Amino acid sequence: ELKEKNPLSDAYFALGEHYLAMAKRYYAEPDAGIMKKAVAAMREAYEIRPDGYRREYVKALVEAKEHQAIVDLRAPTFDAKKPDPWTAPQLGDAYYYLGQWEKAVDVYAAFGDKLNPGERTPPNRLDRRVNALYALGRYEECLKAVDKLSDWLVWKDRKAAYRQKLKAKIAEKAVKSPQSR
Repeated sequence: ELKEKNPLSDAYFALGEHYLAMAKRYYAEPDAGIMKKAVAAMREAYEIRPDGYRREYVKALVEAKEHQAIVDLRAPTFDAKKPDPWTAPQLGDAYYYLGQWEKAVDVYAAFGDKLNPGERTPPNRLDRRVNALYALGRYEECLKAVDKLSDWLVWKDRKAAYRQKLKAKIAEKAVKSPQSR
């Protein structure tokens, strides 16, 4: 159910945006104290009007690197069959930064390879999926994912070296655990 616009939620949103802008500093980490104020203001806007400020609240949590808060907020409502294109990648990233590789891969897989309008090419989530698969030791899947990514201009210069590294890991894994005959 959509709630009506609420001037108070809009005011908290504007305050959150103001704090986010203040927290960002040229070539430096954002000011942590001001970032906390930004997240608190965005949380208030979201709590008053969840349908209107979910994406903005998640964005503030991402900028504040509040990965567990993103998981707590988005994981209970995550639907792998219909992932929300605006917050599913952030949930995958939160799992990734928390070192929960399997969950990150599952979220990224649910989202697929399609791009959102305005998303950078290739999206960070595709790079992170490759890294998570590597961390899990799923080198064959990782190699397939790299082959998909290698079409992107950013990956062309790294493709050969990364593929060689993966093939070596696959061979090393096969030697360590030979198939039973």
